[in-house]
Amino acid sequence: MGKRFIRVTAFGCLVATVLGLLYAAHVRVLGEDPWMWGLADYLGFWWGLGLLSGVCAWLVQRFPIRPERRRNALYHLAAAAVSSPLQTSFCYLVIQVVARVSGNPPPPHWMGAKGLGAFVLAAYPRGIVYYLLMVAIIHALTYYHQYQERAVAASQLEA
Repeated sequence: MGKRFIRVTAFGCLVATVLGLLYAAHVRVLGEDPWMWGLADYLGFWWGLGLLSGVCAWLVQRFPIRPERRRNALYHLAAAAVSSPLQTSFCYLVIQVVARVSGNPPPPHWMGAKGLGAFVLAAYPRGIVYYLLMVAIIHALTYYHQYQERAVAASQLEA
């Protein structure tokens, strides 16, 4: 795993922070929730994905989805099924920590108000979709990088 794993995870957390802040600002502008809860909810959600981005990149490198390796898609589906409750539990934990530190309970309409199990079940499909989206983005970046390398090699052969 090494340095690439750390770089991808750090970049994933950076992107997650930007997305979390944008989503929290959006919720605040709409006036749906207080700033603190929008920030805790969306930063927790996106940081969970950011922390999983290194693992996702490693799995894509180890099990690329290609025509001759279609069964590797099953590995990614299994990873999505496992990572979704982990990521959702992390989000729930962030919100519970904010609730304890601030002394304010989460808003009653928040889907985690019924407990961890209900929160994980409600957000399970969303976590799977976002994990598979990360797999698709990492594959696209990998294929683009390979295309660039082949173009450079072809131009060097031409010269």
